[in-house]
Amino acid sequence: MLKRLKSKFVLTNMLLVGFVLLAVAAAVCVYSYASNRAALERSLEMGLEFDGAGGEPGARRTELGGRRPAGERPAQPDTAVCTVLYDPQKGTVTTLSQGVSLSEEILDEAVRLAAESGETDGYLRDYDLRFKKTESRGGSLRIAFADGAFVRTGTLRVVLIAAVCVAGVMLVMFFVSLFLAGMALRPVEEAWTAQKRFVADASHELKTPLTVILANDRILRSHGEETVDSQSGWLDSTAEEARRMRALVDDMLTLAQSEEGTAAPVRERVDLSRLLTGTLLQLEPVAFEKGVTLDGEIADGLFALGDENKLKQLAVILVDNAVKYAPRGESVSVRAEKAGSKIRLSVKNTGSFIAPEDLPHIFERFYRADRSRSSEGAGLGLSIAAGITEAHGGRIAAVSDEKTGTEFTVSLPEAG
Repeated sequence: MLKRLKSKFVLTNMLLVGFVLLAVAAAVCVYSYASNRAALERSLEMGLEFDGAGGEPGARRTELGGRRPAGERPAQPDTAVCTVLYDPQKGTVTTLSQGVSLSEEILDEAVRLAAESGETDGYLRDYDLRFKKTESRGGSLRIAFADGAFVRTGTLRVVLIAAVCVAGVMLVMFFVSLFLAGMALRPVEEAWTAQKRFVADASHELKTPLTVILANDRILRSHGEETVDSQSGWLDSTAEEARRMRALVDDMLTLAQSEEGTAAPVRERVDLSRLLTGTLLQLEPVAFEKGVTLDGEIADGLFALGDENKLKQLAVILVDNAVKYAPRGESVSVRAEKAGSKIRLSVKNTGSFIAPEDLPHIFERFYRADRSRSSEGAGLGLSIAAGITEAHGGRIAAVSDEKTGTEFTVSLPEAG
């Protein structure tokens, strides 16, 4: 799917760029054609002004055929022009300038066709000549001829240059589009990969309790004559797995709501000092049973603005996680204090180490740094903790060292 999406992105980009380039190239070619045509017409006009005595094409005639003023340079035509003076009564053709090399036969025929034409200018297709004529003194015709290929050649040159430029730009844009498509789709690809991993991990986590429940159901059905009391062990096992499934589904729903922003935000003044102290009391039996020392140093008067239940869940996740992964005989310390306009909460356990390659991923869904402990939770706790922290405008981070252990730090805005 991502490959098709990338291909569509590149194709769409190339089509848009190609359309713009073709439009620009077409405009340049049309302008070039118009400019060449105007230059040809200007050259013919200058050819008609040639008097045959001043010498250069472009010299302007005076009333008596006088020369141009001294020091005035004649304007030069843009293309070669052949100018003739044709006397219809005598049938004579006098060549005034031979800018275009024409044989006598072709020139005579061209003059005849131009003279017979009812237009003051036109195109002789058989000889590829453009002409312009005007009446001269004594009833003679002054006719200027220019090579019709001038417009085609000039325009074709521009068309070829434009085609090469368009092809070059399109080639460059193709590679640029590939690069941009890769950059643009990288978050989509990461989200798609994360979604597939999430589905696979969620299926795996749900598979175990479902298997146990179905197995218990088969055992109970095979002992239909037994009393409920005698089968209470299987029923308790089924209930335990059902509770585990519900907790997993609740966690996934919490994650989905935090990521999509569908959960209605609660903003109330929460006494974090009291909340954290209660969390320590709640988890102290768990730490005692694990053989882990749990101590806290909670400053008084810590208030945050947010959802008390979510902040309670955040504290429980961090402290329970620290106790769970602390080896027997180690300690877990919880500290909370003011840090400027923020409240800084740190939960640290000794004897626990997270490898540097695992540390950037610990807040991802279903990620476990220690795969051997796959039975200890679904790997959603830290993801939920990160989501709660971000929803409250805070930041969460973790550092780990083999000697000092692992520390999670949460920074939350203090309530005004």
